Amino acid sequence: MAAHHRWGRGSQLKRAQLHPDLQTFADELLRRWRGDLVITEGHREKAGQDKAYREGKSRARWGQSPHNRSPSYAVDIALLDSAGQIPWNDRPAWDEFGELGEQVARDLGLPVTWGGRFSGFYDGPHFELGGWKSVAVAS
Repeated sequence: MAAHHRWGRGSQLKRAQLHPDLQTFADELLRRWRGDLVITEGHREKAGQDKAYREGKSRARWGQSPHNRSPSYAVDIALLDSAGQIPWNDRPAWDEFGELGEQVARDLGLPVTWGGRFSGFYDGPHFELGGWKSVAVAS
């Protein structure tokens, strides 16, 4: 990876919570993206899932999200602009990012779904690994 394409300390800690295939996916996405990224969510405990649901940041209740597995079958990766801020409202950038993520998944042969394709709920930072529904919820 180029010098500017490294996970920061917080992202490294969240990366460690991910299924190994998602770690590989995230690293390759970081390598290919034109700017910096941050992992904002890996595994999500019950309190965090309940809060995300209450705030409308997730449509899933506890146990219904791939974030609730351990290791996590979902990762939220956010773009960082030149000022180090997350451009939440820049839909074209999120679409470009998501399409790159889909290409990375195809290239790696991984069954990863991008949250920008969800019906009725656009989740640009979200990527999830297939097969998560058959995995027990982390306690």
